[in-house]
Amino acid sequence: MNDLERIVADASRIFDLKHHCSEAIVMAVGGFYLDPYPDLLTRVACPFGGGVGGCRDELCGLVSGATIVLGALWGRTSYAEDDKWLYEVVCACRNRFIETNGTSLCRPLRDHYAVDGGRCGPLVEQATRDLVLLIEQTAQANPAAAARLARRATIQDEM
Repeated sequence: MNDLERIVADASRIFDLKHHCSEAIVMAVGGFYLDPYPDLLTRVACPFGGGVGGCRDELCGLVSGATIVLGALWGRTSYAEDDKWLYEVVCACRNRFIETNGTSLCRPLRDHYAVDGGRCGPLVEQATRDLVLLIEQTAQANPAAAARLARRATIQDEM
């Protein structure tokens, strides 16, 4: 099992333990790339589950969680730092999600994935996979981005 498969499996396992979608993607992806993983990120991700506070009417928690991870990896700590490239990465993440799923809103996604009282497990796996691939592509193209990762994922012909 390569790192990509392991991270996706971790997100699925975390989600199956009844964590929110936003928490699952943050814990699995952040847990791989950030060393040590700050538990604060899990708390930050918590209220984004279920479309912001469980309302289902807002942005999918997976997009919010992915944005939290990208900010934790590459966000600026000073207004003087250039963050334009990070905005481009976040927009690419959002656009890929919408391209794949038709929307970034929680309710229609849950209506599709969480049938019969289920949850969005397949979507958690897909969004986690896409986020890891985006992080790796960004790190490959941007040495400064690569330098801020605790480790790189082995993907084997996935990119």
